[in-house]
Amino acid sequence: MDGREQENMEEDKESGSEKSGSGESSWEDEVEDEEALWEAAREGDTDRVKQLLAEGVNPDATGPWEDTPLHDATRSGRPKCAEILLQHGADAGLRNEYGQTAEDIAADEDISNADPYNKDDEERITRGRKEILKLLRQQNNVSRFKTYMMQKS
Repeated sequence: MDGREQENMEEDKESGSEKSGSGESSWEDEVEDEEALWEAAREGDTDRVKQLLAEGVNPDATGPWEDTPLHDATRSGRPKCAEILLQHGADAGLRNEYGQTAEDIAADEDISNADPYNKDDEERITRGRKEILKLLRQQNNVSRFKTYMMQKS
């Protein structure tokens, strides 16, 4: 290792950008963080969702089937995660590969993603989706009102 390489490594260590020799690129790190956000939203891990958003992970990052973390939180009936995502700028109007918004998913009564052996899981998802639907509709009403007021001025 020449002097310049050593100097670069020391700068990386000081800035905290060293990848521990793993060779991972920032793109791979970004994808890993986005996957962590989808999983945290789906599992209802509000602390992890807050942490990842605070670290700058995109609240509208799309994954398989073009689902966003808000789609995942909604499908799993996680209203607190949905609220946090919305507070951090998640776009409730984004559609997944099937043309569904989070509101469409919240209004859907299909809970096939629930644990079939756990009645409580089905009830939690149903209850959570109803809360999310209410939250999304309130947000839509506020957005429409703001648009209306801006057009009047």
